[in-house]
Amino acid sequence: MPSFDIVSRLDLQEVDNAVNMTRKGILSRYDFRESKTEITLDKKEKKIRVTTEDEMKMRAVQDSLIENLVKRQVDTKGLELPARWRLRE
Repeated sequence: MPSFDIVSRLDLQEVDNAVNMTRKGILSRYDFRESKTEITLDKKEKKIRVTTEDEMKMRAVQDSLIENLVKRQVDTKGLELPARWRLRE
């Protein structure tokens, strides 16, 4: 009897491209000028780290990242977003 396996994986190169697109978008936005906002991808641990000053900027980065992931055809169901964004002082 024939059988098959279904495998679901995220394409880390496409995730990296989406993170880079988000980073470039942040650099060009007026409301992010002179802010200390960073977004990085750790491919080894498969984690995206966002550092910013306030909750409004955090939400904007999150929205932009998700938008870029969808454009790159990366399923956002593979993301584990924290229940509440934690702001560092």
